[in-house]
Amino acid sequence: MPKVFSMLTFLSLLLFVAAAPNAVHADDEIPPRWRRHIVIAGTLLGPTGAIGAELEYSPIPQLGVNVGAGVGSLIPKDGPEFGFMVRPRYVLPGAGFALGVGAGLSFGRYTDREGGRRSFFGYDDPAWRQEWAIRAFANFEAAIEFRSTVGVYFRVGGGFQTNVEPLSAEPVCEVYRGDGCAAGQIILPYAQIALGAAFR
Repeated sequence: MPKVFSMLTFLSLLLFVAAAPNAVHADDEIPPRWRRHIVIAGTLLGPTGAIGAELEYSPIPQLGVNVGAGVGSLIPKDGPEFGFMVRPRYVLPGAGFALGVGAGLSFGRYTDREGGRRSFFGYDDPAWRQEWAIRAFANFEAAIEFRSTVGVYFRVGGGFQTNVEPLSAEPVCEVYRGDGCAAGQIILPYAQIALGAAFR
């Protein structure tokens, strides 16, 4: 656990210097499309579920603060989820593209099962079942963003999330056979697509 959080802390520090090169750009090198402060988008996959929506506010073109919510997939994240993320970005001078990174937290119901016969929907006959009403995850990602001159917004990227148990609810364990439930540090990779609109 300490090694994981040391790595996450180091990556968090990198996020805030990622957009620093934009600070040396002349003001007219940032395209007007990146001066739209608000983005509303639908999301597919990612840290807040299989499908969802997000709202992002950018006080400056190089930084976005994002909140989102969605619905998890069947297994293991099988309920509503919500989260927030800080997104520094490097805006390519004179272009509609930007390279970004992100770090944040998400929360949602999480169910873990072990043993039995594996199927598309999980385990048909598990040895145990453990459920968190709310389980917290730290999320880190990289993405490519695009904004058109008329405000169309598109983002594609990917990253990983890892559980943060001090911020999670106590799990409920049901044992059907064997010694009991097991829980540890997990790392879940993810991809995400977002499509929406940017507003002034």
